[in-house]
Amino acid sequence: MFNAKAEGMNRKAQGYDSQPDKVLDALKIEEGETVMDLGAGGGYFSIRLSEEVGDKGRVYAVETNDDMLEYMDNYLNLLQKSNVETVRTRGGVPDIPDESCDLIFARNVFHHLDNPTLFFLALGNKLKPTGRIAILDYKPTGGFSFISLFKHHIEENIILESMESAGFKPLQSFDFFKEAILYNIRKKNRPLNKEDHLLEAYECIR
Repeated sequence: MFNAKAEGMNRKAQGYDSQPDKVLDALKIEEGETVMDLGAGGGYFSIRLSEEVGDKGRVYAVETNDDMLEYMDNYLNLLQKSNVETVRTRGGVPDIPDESCDLIFARNVFHHLDNPTLFFLALGNKLKPTGRIAILDYKPTGGFSFISLFKHHIEENIILESMESAGFKPLQSFDFFKEAILYNIRKKNRPLNKEDHLLEAYECIR
């Protein structure tokens, strides 16, 4: 099924500006892990994440838009991806098992949330004890870009303060974007593991 919006989102997600290879490398996903792709859109990152976790792993592709979900289901069937499950949500916490996810990947989601603290406080129940959340979103740039005009961005201090209030703490930081930020965040007072050298914040390049 053709969906111009979904295909446009996928083209943007795999483009140079989005640095998908660097993002995935930074997340250090291991084979067999379970990953939630929150706000999966056209499914580009869900497919890439499924390749990282392998046949023994699982990806929950979470989306609110019915047309996007239908597009993803057709796309996944075409690619014969049995380790990706699409999950419909109406903006609340997805209906998947508690303590099931090693990673929750939230790309361009945070700036849409009315109350991120309460949302991530509830969403944290879906993480395993050593699980983490990766937040990728645009930061304010000024000027007349689409991101600026339509306020598709979020200040870094709001991310940090909201996640702190929700019981999370950031990990190591790196820079490679110009207009976006990526945080890898772990719940406080939870056991550490060998992935704790991972990224806290990426400031990306365009």
